[in-house]
Amino acid sequence: MKKIVEQISQFIDGHKFEWDGFETTVRVPSQRLERQMDIWSCGLFVLMALECIAMGHSYDEHCKDSLKEKMRGKCLNALMSLP
Repeated sequence: MKKIVEQISQFIDGHKFEWDGFETTVRVPSQRLERQMDIWSCGLFVLMALECIAMGHSYDEHCKDSLKEKMRGKCLNALMSLP
């Protein structure tokens, strides 16, 4: 898992994820969050969560149902840039 997070971090912002001082936290989303509203976009939510971890962003602000299309576009761009 660490290797995957490091690779994603390297891809997203060009820096290796620093594990020093990293703590794991189990978070239970509040009822006011925009949750996944369908059964097929779970992968996009996983990618949004990984991006939050890699970039140090707040999960509450950057992992929303309304941001699915933005993440879908990022995925498409990443796939299209592959050799």
